[in-house]
Amino acid sequence: KVKQLLEAEGATDLALRVAVRPGGCSGFSYEMFFDGDVAADDETVTFGEIRVIVDPASSQLLVGASLDYQDGLQDAYGKMPMGVCADATAKKYGFTREQQDAYAIQSYERASAATDNGSFADEIISVSVPQRRGNAIIVAQDEEYKKVKFEKIPALRAAFTKDGTVTAANASTINDGASAVVLASAEAVKKYKLKPVAKILSFADAAHEPEWFTTAPTKAAPLALKRAGLAITDVDLFEVNEAFAIQVLSFLDHFGIADDD
Repeated sequence: KVKQLLEAEGATDLALRVAVRPGGCSGFSYEMFFDGDVAADDETVTFGEIRVIVDPASSQLLVGASLDYQDGLQDAYGKMPMGVCADATAKKYGFTREQQDAYAIQSYERASAATDNGSFADEIISVSVPQRRGNAIIVAQDEEYKKVKFEKIPALRAAFTKDGTVTAANASTINDGASAVVLASAEAVKKYKLKPVAKILSFADAAHEPEWFTTAPTKAAPLALKRAGLAITDVDLFEVNEAFAIQVLSFLDHFGIADDD
């Protein structure tokens, strides 16, 4: 699909390098992996987790794939499910089961509203799924959020610890999906007459004890803001990796941000 899109735009002088990355990071996180490669000398651009390097000397589309898989669902150090860490976060910072459930429900409702409003219609590429019999099924929108049964959420059992507050509903589900984005240097933007939709002002990495990964974004965000010369009040929209509702709730509480930001 990416090759077809590239060729449709006349960008045939590209070489592709494919990497499958570990689960647990948001799409924005992976863009930063490749941001440093976007330089004028190699004119690198990135399609999600597909690295695309412009090769002016080549007139062919070369494809090479490499597989790098790691399980992102278990703490590699404590040898425990990441949900155990989420339970510990909720207990430490005093977040209730009801608060987490409420945020999860709100997240589903927002996904439903965004679909109904067509907010992401122009950004979704349909996928044709061949069937043994009959016509292929066309998948053109996210299906997972439609499976939720709100009335059952309050009665769900704790998923990770006996007296925990993290459940299958207020933790992320395991799904297949893919996204793509193009990263380009200023020189490549001019050369290929591209129209940017956003600009990366800065980014930052931060970490502390692995079992408290849920609150690591509160360490990274101030660094990124400082490097960009911005205050937290300058930001119009926050995306916080929603592996667990508690991650977003702790981030909002730490910075005093309303959940409609």
